[in-house]
Amino acid sequence: MYLSEKQQSKEDIAKIFLEDYIESPEDIWPFFDIDSLTIFLRGTVIVKQKHLDFIVAEIETDRFYSRFLDLAGWIRQTEATYSSNNFRLNAIPIFVIKKDELGKDQLIERLLTDETQRRIDEEKIYRLENLLEGRIIKPADGGRLGVRFGVLPSNLDTWLDRLQSDLDTVEIDPISGRFGDNLSMILRQSHRLKILSEKFVQNVRKMDYIWIGNKGNIIESVGDEFTALLKKSENNPTLRNEKALHDFLRKNEHLLKSEKFVGSIYEHHFYHQNSRRYEEVDLINVTQTYTLGNIELFEVKLPNQRFFYKRNRNPLKVAKKYFQQIGLQYHSYFSDPKNFQEIQRGFRKHGYSIENQDFDFTLLMGRDYDKPEFQELMEYFYPNLATQVRLITYDSLIRKHEFLFNRIRRFGIN
Repeated sequence: MYLSEKQQSKEDIAKIFLEDYIESPEDIWPFFDIDSLTIFLRGTVIVKQKHLDFIVAEIETDRFYSRFLDLAGWIRQTEATYSSNNFRLNAIPIFVIKKDELGKDQLIERLLTDETQRRIDEEKIYRLENLLEGRIIKPADGGRLGVRFGVLPSNLDTWLDRLQSDLDTVEIDPISGRFGDNLSMILRQSHRLKILSEKFVQNVRKMDYIWIGNKGNIIESVGDEFTALLKKSENNPTLRNEKALHDFLRKNEHLLKSEKFVGSIYEHHFYHQNSRRYEEVDLINVTQTYTLGNIELFEVKLPNQRFFYKRNRNPLKVAKKYFQQIGLQYHSYFSDPKNFQEIQRGFRKHGYSIENQDFDFTLLMGRDYDKPEFQELMEYFYPNLATQVRLITYDSLIRKHEFLFNRIRRFGIN
């Protein structure tokens, strides 16, 4: 979650975090006033038990900074939980980006040389130490923060170390959700927890986060296989191996699930009212209960599917058809309230529940080199449709695989 005193796009905010901490700008939840952020924390993160990795506030003025410190003080005092009641909100990492603010070490140095600033600086050091993890310095070149050095990675390591210590304290296997032998003794230890909430201990269950558990080897092993599959399609433009791609994605489900989804529904038939007609989406990716985001309707087309005719660079009819299939046909059906009972029935059949008709629509097709021009043409010819469909390419999946592998290798715990 990112609080900024000035208006910024998700894309601009994401630049320093991309590939290291987030997969795409859509993983940023931006706020531009403290009241909105407070309402979101209370009404969504706490009431609906959604997950956040950390909070960053970019500060311009002392007044805004003072109000943010008040909010940070409330967070540090609250007994509330978040992320399916798994974690204590008062332990969530909080950082500031404040260009004209001295860091803790500089404040201490100035304490020794400038007597007139002593009381002011002592208060700032106290608040930095007790409310915030520290101050992030934006790279001068506008590049990424990186994960090796600095306030952000070191304090995320501290949070993860404390989580691992909590798991050891209560002898919980995070993969199976099983306790150690002496349950009553474990419950008595819950007051010592720093990250895990007591509610988690009382209602222990599997911790279904991709960064918890030994999943690195599983993810690492599929990279070469995926690259070979794409190369086979690239070398044979007439190859129509859509079923093989379906099987690969279902077998290596992290490429679909990433950090947001608990599982997928494959090619289920959702019927129209009083009809034998049905809609069959390739994959419906169902969100984790703690996820900030929507269920995803995911249509799979071929990596060697071209977007344009070779002779004149006009969009291929079949490419436009795929775009319309998910953006018009599926959108019309899954957003229509009269189909909601049938949608709920289909989800229940696969062990999932659904409370609303908020869906994202994603089309997987082709490679990166054609995507910008095709997206531009779709926005020109079908402006409403283009905003309803997220077009991703197989290169996007390669980047997702690399992001997940690097994230687990750097910030995962067993």
